[in-house]
Amino acid sequence: MRRSLIENLGLVALALILAFLVWVGATFEENPPATVEFANAIPIEIVNRPQGWLVRNQSAEYVRVRVRGRQDSLGRLTVNSFRAVADLAGLASGLHEVPIVLQLSDKSISIVSYEPPSISLTLDRLEEKEVAVQVAIMDPASVPLGYTYQMPSSQPSFVKISGPKALVDRVVEAKASVWLQGSKTDVERKVAPRLLDSTGNAVEGLTPDPTSVTITIPIDQDVGFRDVTVRAVITGTPASGYWVSNILVEPPAITVFGLPSVLQEIGGFLQTNPIDITEAKADLVKKVTLSLPAGISILSENAQQGVQVKVAISAIVGGQTIQRELTKQGLSLGLKATVSPAVVDVILSGPLPVLQELSPNDVQVIADLFGLTVGTHKITPRAILVPEGLSVVSIVPDMVEVDIALGP
Repeated sequence: MRRSLIENLGLVALALILAFLVWVGATFEENPPATVEFANAIPIEIVNRPQGWLVRNQSAEYVRVRVRGRQDSLGRLTVNSFRAVADLAGLASGLHEVPIVLQLSDKSISIVSYEPPSISLTLDRLEEKEVAVQVAIMDPASVPLGYTYQMPSSQPSFVKISGPKALVDRVVEAKASVWLQGSKTDVERKVAPRLLDSTGNAVEGLTPDPTSVTITIPIDQDVGFRDVTVRAVITGTPASGYWVSNILVEPPAITVFGLPSVLQEIGGFLQTNPIDITEAKADLVKKVTLSLPAGISILSENAQQGVQVKVAISAIVGGQTIQRELTKQGLSLGLKATVSPAVVDVILSGPLPVLQELSPNDVQVIADLFGLTVGTHKITPRAILVPEGLSVVSIVPDMVEVDIALGP
């Protein structure tokens, strides 16, 4: 009886073992284990970085992982299932090789391998300092003769930089490069300064704050030099049925030099020697010399042998040239103004009957002085109160000089 019971228990155990083996075989067949490379890269997490220190030149940002497990478990893996850690605890400044510790939350899956197993990086102290902006004028020779540029200024005059101490310590200046491009007036440019070391090489990897500065470079005319407008002097009248439709001077303005007292006397313009247009029926283009007062010389190279004047002669559709004194308008209280030349030629066109009845007082030419302060200015005169049907072809000269001073 007892023997029979033992034999039966053995048979039951054998049956259970066989059943288990069958179940295991079926499970492996339906859900076999596999070794695969995880599809996504795992970001490397830096921990225990000392406060006030920076990590730079890190050799890798991610790791790639090979894992082994059953198909259903592998299918549930996400990037968040992993944690790749680089621990900086106890490290000093300098270059280090730091091992990567890879952790996996799913214990049914094993990590076969991962690359890279370690990363190299540089640990550096965070540094901050202010650097003076140095202005470099790249084309100083472009300033025209008779003009001088003055000391440039920067707003702000310092920029702040912050970053790894090794880089910040190399920076000795913030260089703002400016091109004058032959300007005769003050230059103002918005410039992004470059951070340079003591040898003049750029220091990369740092950004100044602010990223741009405003550079101002005053440009003054030298004593004994002056820019003046050129006014063509026309004599005679065209042939019957023709009129002067326009007068062009090239260059329209020139630079002259001489004693300051003489320059002050000539005002803001010089006249050409007379151009005779008697009986002209077509445009006249002539090279004419300037009528220069004693003690005045021409500096502009393109005008030393004279200027080119084109007198446009057109068949009369209706045209007339009148001379008008400039009317000053908009001068601020407490100031006085002198306009040079005070009289301009106004070239009009329109119906002949209107022109024949035209009185000089029918046309007014304005020198607009609104907003102008003490000093010398160049302005463009404009004609108003022109009778209906007439149009202003041009005002000669098209630019006049205004000297504004304190006065009643």
